[in-house]
Amino acid sequence: MSFMSALTGGNNGNKEEIILYAPEYMDLLERYFLSGKKSGGCLGKKLITDNEYYNMVMQRKAQIRPYERALGYLGIDDSSLQEIPPVEFEGFVRGIHSPLSVTRPIRPVLRGYSGLYTNIYENTWFFFTENQIFIYQLTFDMLSRSVCDESREIFYKDVTSFAVCDLSEEVDHLSVKKGCMGAKVINTKGIDKYMTFRVVVPGEDSDNLDFVMTANRDLSSKIHAMKQKLREKKNFG
Repeated sequence: MSFMSALTGGNNGNKEEIILYAPEYMDLLERYFLSGKKSGGCLGKKLITDNEYYNMVMQRKAQIRPYERALGYLGIDDSSLQEIPPVEFEGFVRGIHSPLSVTRPIRPVLRGYSGLYTNIYENTWFFFTENQIFIYQLTFDMLSRSVCDESREIFYKDVTSFAVCDLSEEVDHLSVKKGCMGAKVINTKGIDKYMTFRVVVPGEDSDNLDFVMTANRDLSSKIHAMKQKLREKKNFG
């Protein structure tokens, strides 16, 4: 597969190529997601570092304003959220296929050359009212304008528990080795480890209520407060 074919999703010799990524995202795609070594030949470009890419993601998130977007999407306001403070979970979607792929061909989740970050970011807010838990999930793609808003309303009595899941998955790491004579796409296997926060509801497919989370120093206290509120509501509701 040629370098350009890898960028555009080459289709094994068919006359028309299926374009997976718009030209405006090609620079990010090549310099972060399809990168060889920094010294990769005379055609090499300077890589985007993990820190630079993370800042780009945070800028995109700030432009979208998930918290305000969540309140508007759910039709609630701060005055109804007096049980415990809203809880935010966020992180990079790992998996294999992009949850934003609604047309063929299904685009894969791409990992940066270090394997640390992907092109799909998820931000979830939990809001606690007197009788219900409101969940708002925002997912966006750094390699397109795609954004997905999802919401759920669940009564406390219907929730069995909250759980943290530690997962590992074999994934493909796609890179490009460049040289003066051209470029070669290299596909290697790796193990990806990540965590999700799960809302356990009887009769629901567990994957439908899994939310990306990233470990931080406030994580334990957030989850403890959520579990405590759930016990309180189930015992006295």
